[in-house]
Amino acid sequence: MSIKKIAIIGFGSIGQRHFTVIKNKFPNIEPIIVRSNKKKEDKNINCKIVYSLEDVIKLNIQAAIIASPATFHIEQAIFLASHNIHLLIEKPLSHNLENIDKLKKIIKKNNLICKVGYVLRNDPNLIKFKQYLDTYDIGTILDVSITASSYLPNWRPDQNYKNTVSAKKSLGGGVILELSHEIDYIQWLFGIPKNMASIIYNSNTLDIDTEDSVRVLMTSNKNYPISLFMNFCSRKNSRICEVLTCKGVLMLDLINQQVVWYENKKKPITSRNKFDRNIIFEKQLENFFEAINNNLVKENTLSSAIDVLKMINKIYKNQINS
Repeated sequence: MSIKKIAIIGFGSIGQRHFTVIKNKFPNIEPIIVRSNKKKEDKNINCKIVYSLEDVIKLNIQAAIIASPATFHIEQAIFLASHNIHLLIEKPLSHNLENIDKLKKIIKKNNLICKVGYVLRNDPNLIKFKQYLDTYDIGTILDVSITASSYLPNWRPDQNYKNTVSAKKSLGGGVILELSHEIDYIQWLFGIPKNMASIIYNSNTLDIDTEDSVRVLMTSNKNYPISLFMNFCSRKNSRICEVLTCKGVLMLDLINQQVVWYENKKKPITSRNKFDRNIIFEKQLENFFEAINNNLVKENTLSSAIDVLKMINKIYKNQINS
């Protein structure tokens, strides 16, 4: 199947990014925006805009990007999949596991491509980091420590952060769901953890109703500890994964776009891959379109995204503070 038309459901910051990438890199594919209601700025957008899923189905789309708030993802995905539409669902897959099995059955029955937007898997530095773990002789892993720290008001400077999805519990906001990229790559790199305890809290510095910080301690399936600290109330940006081994320390720095291997009494080995962030979104869409064109159902990432959601549920369930 050759994709000619693709719907973008939701036109917030991530929907706009997808729109720009499609316009610039895939000029033969027509994007159609689906919004919940009319906006003044709609007249300045150079493409078709409709205001319901029923209307966009009538336009003979072959695929859709679901970039709406997480609380709407599954309902929208089920409707679209029932009409044989291939799906790229923005992360997180949802805010809970309700109707997940129903979506899986429809995807399988209709032989559809369904991918979830954990775009960091296309980051060349994370890929290099995984290569170190999988193929280099770095020794037995003893401990893993991960930090993802940022400041929510700086995420979208042109908007009042209090009105964004990230700040609203009712729309699937909060640091755990919003920064679930780290949860995804934990499972991708180290497998699904066995045991878990979490401390979830709101610093009360942002005046929002969601958690803005979380600390999680877990055990890998090979019995080494993994600690995860995520927040969006810090004035310092940091996205680091450090792996302590019996031979040294392997560090991934996603902000500074580098991987560093520290070995005892040896000069650190640094691998840097600087790139524009749009590159990883372009790669994600390339993979999505290629999977559709070649019917690569085996490359669907729905199952791994469900595993991420299950881990998120465990983080909430295994909270040890009140």
